[in-house]
Amino acid sequence: MSRNYFVDVTLVAKFQNKLNILKILENGSRLGFIYYDQIMGKKYENSPILTPNQALEKIINSIELDLEGGPTVYTRINEQSCAFLSFYDNEELVKCSIFGMTNVVRKEFEEDCYEIDFAFYIKIILDLCENFAIKSIEIGEY
Repeated sequence: MSRNYFVDVTLVAKFQNKLNILKILENGSRLGFIYYDQIMGKKYENSPILTPNQALEKIINSIELDLEGGPTVYTRINEQSCAFLSFYDNEELVKCSIFGMTNVVRKEFEEDCYEIDFAFYIKIILDLCENFAIKSIEIGEY
């Protein structure tokens, strides 16, 4: 059974102000992220590529219409790794989440321990959210 990991950050940013989410998506684009309009059952490589504005529209539509998959955009982080990038309302604040990583970045640590490199994903989410104060951050697996 494969393990799924997540990194969540709750920001001091109003969820109702969609420009906050757009700023995060624009930061991702600046970092080289590619957003896909993934269609269930198809490989992401065959899905249309979204601009940050189109990704925001997809997120807003999924929230308003309560669509399957939720407020999530499939995202290529770098040449080796993809993940889902989601946005949620956490007590009226923006909660940004990276989860479902493919080709998880792993690293060999002390004690011959070869595990997920959470620091890699934490740095990514901090770079994405650099314009906002952080209320909390959480990592884990499900």
